Amino acid sequence: TYRSYLYKALVAAGKQVDFVGVNRGTCGNANAGTQGGWDGDHCSFYSAKASEILAGNMPVNSCSPAGSGNIQAWAPALKPDLAIIHLGTNDCRGGASPAQIQGSLAGIIGHLRSANPKVKIIVAQIIENRDASANARVKAFNATVPTWAAGLSTAASPVVVVDQASGWNTQTHLRDTFHPNAAGAQRMSSRFLGAVQGLYP
Repeated sequence: TYRSYLYKALVAAGKQVDFVGVNRGTCGNANAGTQGGWDGDHCSFYSAKASEILAGNMPVNSCSPAGSGNIQAWAPALKPDLAIIHLGTNDCRGGASPAQIQGSLAGIIGHLRSANPKVKIIVAQIIENRDASANARVKAFNATVPTWAAGLSTAASPVVVVDQASGWNTQTHLRDTFHPNAAGAQRMSSRFLGAVQGLYP
């Protein structure tokens, strides 16, 4: 996961970091963070759509048990100062339009701001994948992200876009059709790191 590389890079840069979330570790190993020397807390869900993060009804699998809640419950409990959002791949797989994904993300950001009006948001132009039809929708969604994000950004709660898509190689940065391998995770971490440091110099 990119989170392990990002955590270690932030600590190495002298930042005090506390990741928060309702999940821990990685798929199949909740203790991965403790074992690997990084903070394993997160709100990532395997195969989940942005619409499900917003409203619930998570997919049933070993990494994301059904009934795991939604951002409406997590945001007020966690009150993050910074949220990194890389969502939309599974919505694209399901045929969602850019406007539908934007609606879900706007709802997520709204709940984060209700919990913390000064929350800083990093939203990604998401990584590409090897599924031709899903990837076409990913490209269409990514093209809309900068203008959409600029419309949501405020002085109190900025929305910063991180381009994870450009230069992404679906043959060398993925371990399967959709998920990053170690090289891909390190690359994602590096791009998110720059945005975090820009918000917290």
